Amino acid sequence: MDADELLKRYAAGARDFRGAVLCNARLARASLGRVNLREADLRGAALRAAELQEANLVRANLCQADLAGADLRKALLRWADLREADLGGADLRSAALSGASLAGAVLAAAVLSQADLTDANLHGADLRGADLSGAALCGADLSKARLRRACLAGADLAGATLPVVLRIKRLIASAIEAVMRRVAGWLGRRPG
Repeated sequence: MDADELLKRYAAGARDFRGAVLCNARLARASLGRVNLREADLRGAALRAAELQEANLVRANLCQADLAGADLRKALLRWADLREADLGGADLRSAALSGASLAGAVLAAAVLSQADLTDANLHGADLRGADLSGAALCGADLSKARLRRACLAGADLAGATLPVVLRIKRLIASAIEAVMRRVAGWLGRRPG
């Protein structure tokens, strides 16, 4: 199957393309909401700015795919291979990415708020300026990930492997908090 055939069949109402082989397919700006591409081979595919909201991409091979600016809201990407994929500026709000491999992926300025990244491999990923607010990153590997200006407000990092710089910042913040509690306690006991 090639990209043209997929688009024709999708336009005719087909949604199930499980296991399709679409290596290097040109699907930029394609509207493929709720498509089932479970276990599909999309290595090197051009999916820039594609609409893939609620798509099933479980265990899909998207290694080195171009998904920059793609709409992947609520997409199922569990155990997907996204190594070295470009997801810069992509919208992955509430996406399911548990167990996904995103090692070396570009996720700069991507929106991953409320996404499930439990046990995901983000080793060396570029997450600069990404919105990870409320994301589940339990057990995720963020070692060597670039997180400058990334928003981690409300993110669950329990058991996550963090970059050394972030671990140091968290230790310093914890130490400062402990000192502030001691000072507050000391001030509270001082006679007026």
